[in-house]
Amino acid sequence: MTDHIGIMSLAGFLAGFINSLTGFGSAIMIMLFLPGIFGITSAASLTSSVCIGLNLVTFWQYRKSINWRISLICSFFYAIVSVTAINMAADLDLRLLSALFGGFLVLLSVYFLFFAGKFTIKATVPALILTGLFSGIGGGLFSIGGPLLAVVCLNATQSREEYVGTIQSIFFLTAIPGMTTRILKGLYTADMIPLTLIGFAVALIGKYAGKLTAQRMNGELLKKLIYIYIGFAGIVNIIKNI
Repeated sequence: MTDHIGIMSLAGFLAGFINSLTGFGSAIMIMLFLPGIFGITSAASLTSSVCIGLNLVTFWQYRKSINWRISLICSFFYAIVSVTAINMAADLDLRLLSALFGGFLVLLSVYFLFFAGKFTIKATVPALILTGLFSGIGGGLFSIGGPLLAVVCLNATQSREEYVGTIQSIFFLTAIPGMTTRILKGLYTADMIPLTLIGFAVALIGKYAGKLTAQRMNGELLKKLIYIYIGFAGIVNIIKNI
């Protein structure tokens, strides 16, 4: 149990830290650490439980800057697919799911290192619907639905406050039906609550540390190092499960 607390504390701190720098990414950081201990499905449930608190705090902080058109369209279709994916994940082979997760991390790493900022997606209604649908797949299976949402929200909003408020509102609104489904499916249980509270508390500390760090160092260099580590973790995950 002590080891679990230590890992959750580290994961929670890094989750809050990267969230403060980029406006998303907290779930990615937690999912780098937890699957090796709890398995993919339980790790995704723990990740969601920590992130829903973190999302609520940021959502409330930026509530006056939210672009509700983007938020509500993406949230609706994200939630539908996410709940479906959660129900599917409970019945999938865990080794296959872990290998898929590894491939997903590698793709995220490649995207952020080489293609982030290289293309734009206009926030038309069809684009928002597709963004919600595809993001919901990653959100349901791995609790990671932010990358594509970040591309859309970043290009469709006029300020950092609007971007952060909008994307965090989507995370929070979709986390409610997602977390409810995980509880009903028995994927999140009462014995996970202490780890959730520890992860959330440490994430708030990490969020504050990230805010201070962003003011003192090259945030772009730090993000690149994190993305390289994400790719490395993905490769290790694939090798372990093929």
